[in-house]
Amino acid sequence: MMGLNRACVWTSVASAVALALGVLAARGHSLPNLLSFSGQALFREPDFWCVLGSSALAFGAGSVALRAGLVGTSPPRGSVVAAILVWFGLAFFLFVLWAQYVLYYAVLLGPSHALAALGVFLCWQRQWREDERRRFEITSARER
Repeated sequence: MMGLNRACVWTSVASAVALALGVLAARGHSLPNLLSFSGQALFREPDFWCVLGSSALAFGAGSVALRAGLVGTSPPRGSVVAAILVWFGLAFFLFVLWAQYVLYYAVLLGPSHALAALGVFLCWQRQWREDERRRFEITSARER
């Protein structure tokens, strides 16, 4: 497994790329024509592939970041419930935000980007705690 700092950096970069792919999809997205068939397959539209790539990358980054942020720890039950509630709230907020731009693709983008944001936040939070712990151990060892 990669180090905690390296995992935080790479998942942050992957989350940023996922966000850029989502913005690219929103930029090239055209609303579907519900009155008639356009004749073009869904798999030939570039916005579909951008959304799919963005969602997969955000889900992967969130999964790796959560694992890196939580491995070897035993979080209290209340914090797990709080994290799940935060994820639901953030997923709903991002769903509403993305729905303005990519309509039905927001079902993929909202929850996966919420997972990435929460995972990267928890990963960096653990990294900062580890840095503080190391700094405290070094200063307390010098004081002895």
